[in-house]
Amino acid sequence: MTSKLSLGLKRIFSLTLVVLAIASAGIRGSVAQATSLGGSRTPAETSTDSLIKVGPGQIVSYRAMIVDATKPTFIFMPGIYRGWSAQDPVIVNLQKRGLNVVTMEFSTHYQSFRYLSELPHFAGGSRLDRKIFADEVQAVAQAVARSHRVRNFVPVSLSYSGIVTEKLDPGVFPLAIETAPQGRFDETNEMAARMGEAWMNWVSMIPLYGPIYAESMKVQAFFTYWSGMVAQMSAARPEFRNPQMASLQTQAWVSMARAAEDFDLRNQNWTASPKRVWILGEREEEPRATYQKEAVANYLKTLSPSAVNREIYGRRGVIVIPRAGHIVPSDEPELYVEALEQVLN
Repeated sequence: MTSKLSLGLKRIFSLTLVVLAIASAGIRGSVAQATSLGGSRTPAETSTDSLIKVGPGQIVSYRAMIVDATKPTFIFMPGIYRGWSAQDPVIVNLQKRGLNVVTMEFSTHYQSFRYLSELPHFAGGSRLDRKIFADEVQAVAQAVARSHRVRNFVPVSLSYSGIVTEKLDPGVFPLAIETAPQGRFDETNEMAARMGEAWMNWVSMIPLYGPIYAESMKVQAFFTYWSGMVAQMSAARPEFRNPQMASLQTQAWVSMARAAEDFDLRNQNWTASPKRVWILGEREEEPRATYQKEAVANYLKTLSPSAVNREIYGRRGVIVIPRAGHIVPSDEPELYVEALEQVLN
């Protein structure tokens, strides 16, 4: 009887891993998208990185490009794969227009954890609270305020980093810009996610060890998926050919994925977070596009009840970039820069 039960559990374990591995791809985008934005920093760029130690095993790298300290400063948060290169057309164009730019990497990105000499805070793919990333954004703002005497910051999310905006302190960041934000963790494969959740719930009901099996399956599924992504991206990212760096990035991405598990763009504490301006792609993929529209509608309900004010916000606070898909800055860099400048004006 025991052997039959063991065999049955192994089969359930294997099937659940497959389902959860599919579901864990919800925030992935594609390898093409992962390699299309910014690219790896050049040696010259990394030599000018500034570093902040936010906590044990938690280092954040950033670059401050300040033209006029009296003007507002954009803080560009990274997507799940990487941040922004100083050579990106968007960054170059903003500087040419006399605008202040800060680019940053979360502590879970190679460009930051490569400087660690201790165990990373995401070791083992531990689940992180989204506020950890918000604290990193605030740490960067505080550092730039000290070094460049800048006082007004506008965080700018991109896809994955949309999960962070809700956790930003509105007293420090009264306004934030959402660029094509992620809708839900499972947005690219809802069916697989529902199957995975059903299997997890079923496994959890196994007496004594059910919850332990369920959590173990989920974590292993994350590792299976993200280690595969690291391997695929190693052709374009030489740093991932180093086994140690590949292992660390896999653990980091697992932690980032787990941080997004309970996120739903539509259901946020809008009144306790920064005011939002939305920059969306006209050709955004479904169901993410629907999630974004529903999130904007929910956000509008928290503004003044005046229909006139809402109508004005709808014209000025939601900017749809023609012809752009999910990676708006890569699809239409010139229009994206104009939209960012429009927000400041």
